[in-house]
Amino acid sequence: MNREIAIFGGGLAGMVAALKLVQRDFNVVMYESTDRLGGKAGSDCKPDLYDASFNLTTDQLEDGVRSDHGYHLFPGWYVNMYHLWQEIGLDYDRDCYPGWGPKNLKPYDGQFVFLDDDPYTGRTMITLLDLLTRPESEVEDRSLKGFVNSRIYNSLGSVSFGRLLLNALTVREYEVSARAIRNVFLQWFPVMKTKPSWVAMKGSLGRVLIDRIEAAIHDYAETGSGSFTLHLNSSVTGLDIENGNMTVSINTQSEPIKDKLILLALPQEVLREFDSDAVHELEPALGQLQYLKSNTFGALDIVFDGVIPELPTEHFRLLDSEYALTAFSIDHHWPELKEHYPGQSVLQIVAGDSSAFNKLSAAGFLQQITREIEKYIPAIKDRVKYYIPHQNVHAPLFVNEVGTWEYRPKNKSTIPNLYFAGDFVQQITEVASMEGAVRSGLDAAECIRIRNAANSPKIEIIPPLDPGKIWKFKYRLAMPILRALAWCRYRLPEYFKIP
Repeated sequence: MNREIAIFGGGLAGMVAALKLVQRDFNVVMYESTDRLGGKAGSDCKPDLYDASFNLTTDQLEDGVRSDHGYHLFPGWYVNMYHLWQEIGLDYDRDCYPGWGPKNLKPYDGQFVFLDDDPYTGRTMITLLDLLTRPESEVEDRSLKGFVNSRIYNSLGSVSFGRLLLNALTVREYEVSARAIRNVFLQWFPVMKTKPSWVAMKGSLGRVLIDRIEAAIHDYAETGSGSFTLHLNSSVTGLDIENGNMTVSINTQSEPIKDKLILLALPQEVLREFDSDAVHELEPALGQLQYLKSNTFGALDIVFDGVIPELPTEHFRLLDSEYALTAFSIDHHWPELKEHYPGQSVLQIVAGDSSAFNKLSAAGFLQQITREIEKYIPAIKDRVKYYIPHQNVHAPLFVNEVGTWEYRPKNKSTIPNLYFAGDFVQQITEVASMEGAVRSGLDAAECIRIRNAANSPKIEIIPPLDPGKIWKFKYRLAMPILRALAWCRYRLPEYFKIP
């Protein structure tokens, strides 16, 4: 029985796995390449600040204020994430605020105009319902756009889920797997009428979430029989095989780490750089990572010199913006901003489509993003105190492309001491998300427990929400009729050019 484990990668998946393994008396050593935990869900204490002329300043954020990698929403189907919140003492009412859907800000033409979320047209709703009731065989090898265009009641371009996908997943509908989107909505559907569409944090993810997970790990290590040791600024430099087991070299140690269980919780774009002849022969999954893709999503915090009164307190979208921009006026919600920046508006902005910025400097990135924002919020020209850009070029998000499921690694490797964790790893949640990262960390920890400490308590993993057999049966029976009615309502007039 081996209870010595080295976890490489201190993101959400690695931290969740560490928490569960320490609870079961494993001795965990974690290696993180940066100076903080949380990975793509973390926050920076001393990010670079730029002035209104896009020049780097010597200013720093006030003590206690952090800047997120980009804002994150927590939908109602994040069942394992919500369970984790309860475990680490995160209070839903105190630490979160709910939302039901974004407002849409039109381009500025002399006045601010916010529209309610665009209502789904009948054709879009029927298409979504059609997708939810399709069997695996009809969606596994199709893109979402391919599925939409294959419906007899849709003409080309008549239905689009593009805004939703770019805002949430940094991927276009002609790339993303129809199966992945179907599975997400099957999990979301049961809570749409009973819970808010999402909740967000009253504060940075680092303060509200990541710090609590780290504190919980240390608490269990101090009170139990397990241990936890953290090494920051320790990055992987190589993987190798010795006596059929994985060894890992890191920049802070002269000797490779061996004779331990190894959990690689590194992003796939990092992990695939370490494939080699010896490793590939024993674990082909590392080579198959070359088939997977990630897209960047740029983010930007804007601290204004005063209040911009027209901005709403909830999530809003810059309608039809070129880079799929969405935003939060977080000064209404974050206690640390109310304390340190009273009477000042603070916007968090995310660009769902930012691939065009990958080769730009920080100043060039700022110029491009702010040029787009000015079309909607002219005050950005002369009311900015400073910008905090997050290009995230080195921290892209995994994309669920068509046909890549089989290339995503499983939690347990063919190498006896090796395991994987991360939202790109095969797991029931499927789509890349923070729920996927949490689920993957739980799956990996449970696999390690079964193999190495089977007598310790089982790790609880909550299954995805299920709409229920009656719902699926009822709508599968109804769909042929709905498709026929939709064809008569939409395609027939288009075919005969009936107004």
